[in-house]
Amino acid sequence: MFELRFGGFHRVPVVVVPPHELASRALDSRASMLLALLDGRSTIRNILDIGILNTLDTLAGLAELLEHGVIEFRD
Repeated sequence: MFELRFGGFHRVPVVVVPPHELASRALDSRASMLLALLDGRSTIRNILDIGILNTLDTLAGLAELLEHGVIEFRD
């Protein structure tokens, strides 16, 4: 489900919101934790491999960031 939603785990999540605007977004703790890993080069698969959260929480956190307009996915 998440792989289809994101267009594949080979894609790179990129933060598109300036840091000063992140505080105004109502992000949960898992989404907030993931922000530190989003360097604009690491793929979703790389982020899953780091294992800061379990796989489902990582994917749900990325989905939340996407829904709040904080990230976009690039190839």
